[in-house]
Amino acid sequence: MPSSALPRALRAAAAFTFGAAAAFVLPTPASAADIWPQLDVPDTAFLAPGETGPSFAVRLIAIDGEADTIASATLSVDLSAFAGKVRFESPACAEESPAIYRCELTDTPWTPDGTELLTATLTADADTPADSSGRVEYTFSSPETEQTQTATRLTVGASLNLTSGGDIALSAAPGEGFPLPLSVANTGTGAVSGAVVTLNSEYSTPFTSRPANCEFTVDANHFHRTRCHFAGTLQPGADYTLSTPLTLALRPDTRAPGFAAVVHRWYTAADHAAENPDAGLDWVPGDGPAVSLVPTVAANAGAHEEPEHGDNDGIAAITVTGENGYDLTAVGGSATATPGTTVDAVVGVTNLGPATLSAGRSWQRPIDLGFTLPAGTTLLAVPDGCRAKGVDPTVNRPRYRCDPGYDLFAGATTTWTFRLRVNTVIPGASGAVRILDPRVSDSDVPMPPDLGPGNDTALFVLGPIARERHPQGNDQITPRPRATAPTTST
Repeated sequence: MPSSALPRALRAAAAFTFGAAAAFVLPTPASAADIWPQLDVPDTAFLAPGETGPSFAVRLIAIDGEADTIASATLSVDLSAFAGKVRFESPACAEESPAIYRCELTDTPWTPDGTELLTATLTADADTPADSSGRVEYTFSSPETEQTQTATRLTVGASLNLTSGGDIALSAAPGEGFPLPLSVANTGTGAVSGAVVTLNSEYSTPFTSRPANCEFTVDANHFHRTRCHFAGTLQPGADYTLSTPLTLALRPDTRAPGFAAVVHRWYTAADHAAENPDAGLDWVPGDGPAVSLVPTVAANAGAHEEPEHGDNDGIAAITVTGENGYDLTAVGGSATATPGTTVDAVVGVTNLGPATLSAGRSWQRPIDLGFTLPAGTTLLAVPDGCRAKGVDPTVNRPRYRCDPGYDLFAGATTTWTFRLRVNTVIPGASGAVRILDPRVSDSDVPMPPDLGPGNDTALFVLGPIARERHPQGNDQITPRPRATAPTTST
């Protein structure tokens, strides 16, 4: 399956997934218009001493954010690992200090499909020590975006390059298992001693085979991460496949119809040890039969088309078949109070299932929750994960939007506590709780209908404490029952 046929979010996934630190937790933008950039450069490069390599592009990929133009930005390139023996050459850049290059960028288009910032070449001096290697570090900075960094691993000497067998198209229904047919080729000029493949699959897609030469963990974003080590020598020009395919399965609570993805990256054993891309995770070794790399005779051996996300990466795009939806319900409540007191308004959202609603590799949170303050109240503190969103024009009251994160698990409830000061008790005063579309950040636009759209709104009702007239003539205050706060689950 050519990469151009994959959903756009999946085509950008490989660079983002493996470019970030293993313990990275995706940040929450302040609004849908905020920009979270990711640089795209060649993963590896090889030069002979005295050689100028082929021209390559430095591209900027949108992980989150709307189409726009970045007025002013800087790309910094650090070649200090090569002690001044390797030069970065581009018309847009100048050497700012020894081995540090600075590129000034203006009016850079920002599109989700990516933008070419510049083209460049790398040149190694004739006296560069052979078999030296290091990282070419790239840093993109702008007052309008988050800073982002990435690197190319450059080797001066024989070309050692592992190329993935490419992208894979699969299909399965929730609860079904399937094999993952991985392959790799040594497209370099030198023999490779040992290889490592790292894999990253979504919450919906855990591995079911656990070979002894593989390790497994789950990261902070609920992604299943796997790495497998292969001994032996991969000869130049040879293709290899796994002796036994790894197997995975879609969880029964996977949303259908839909998409899931598994991305993988091949490393030489030396590059994996040097880059240490999996630091900070607690790995559990597999306990099943080991798998190995076995040579194959491929019809297209030596004719590997480089995917747009890098030649050592691959994506398995899984079409999720069948019907398995979700039902989100807004959580409201009630409280009673007297003027001058404080109350806690606990509001939230519950996923009644049967499917989990997950961002997957889109990195777009599935929903927002909107809450409008009841009349006569003032918010004392904005809860974590929430932000002010102006005034609700229908009632002229302040409104807030809360981000539940990237996964709404079937059967789970997420709540936020708004501590309110009661200025005036107005009988029947209420604040609306609404499940909203996060892609429309400045208005109360509801999400597209789920299995039960009638429960996507609720109220938090604030009323006075009731008084009862007793025969003796004394007024007795009888508190109204409070709603039980829902269980918080994140």
